[in-house]
Amino acid sequence: MSSPGPDPVVAAVAAELLREAEATIESLPAMLTAATAPDDVAAWLRYVGGVERGDRLDADRGRRVLAALARERHPRGTAAALRALLEDHYGCPAEVLDPGGTTWSAGSGPAPVPAGPPTLVVRLRIADPPPEADVEAVIRSAIPAHLPLRIEFAAGQLDAAASPTISPWGRRPA
Repeated sequence: MSSPGPDPVVAAVAAELLREAEATIESLPAMLTAATAPDDVAAWLRYVGGVERGDRLDADRGRRVLAALARERHPRGTAAALRALLEDHYGCPAEVLDPGGTTWSAGSGPAPVPAGPPTLVVRLRIADPPPEADVEAVIRSAIPAHLPLRIEFAAGQLDAAASPTISPWGRRPA
C-alpha cells in the first residue's frame, strides 16, 4: 500500500506562506535602511535606538537622525558624538565645552585639573531655539547622569577658526 501524497490544500497554503516569508526577508535591508524604511518602521528604529524626542521630528529630519545613529554609536560618550547628535537633531551648529576632569602630560608630574564643578556647556547656534527641556532630554540621553549641564542658545554662526569641541586645556580634534 502506498502512502497518499500531500494534501493539495495544505501544500498550497504552505507554498503561499513560504512566498510571503521570502518576500519579507528580501525586503528587510530596505526596511532597515534610513532612506527607504517606511515611516512607521523609521520611527520605531529611532525609538529602539534611544533617540530622545524622536516623535517630534519631521520625516526628513528623523531619517537624518536615524542615518546618523549608527555612526554616532561608535564614539558615543565623546564631545564629538554629542555635537554630531545635536547638529543632526536640530540642524544647526553646536558647541560642546567639555569639562574634562582628567589630563595627561608628556613629562613627569600631573597637570592641574581646573577648579570648580565640572559643568558641560552646550551652545546651539539657532535663530529660533527649541524648548530647552527638549534639548536637555536629547543631551541627557548621551551624557553621564551625574554631569551638571548648562545649555545656551546663541544666534549666528560658529567662528570658523574656533574648534567646536573645546576643553579647559585647549582645543581638541573632533
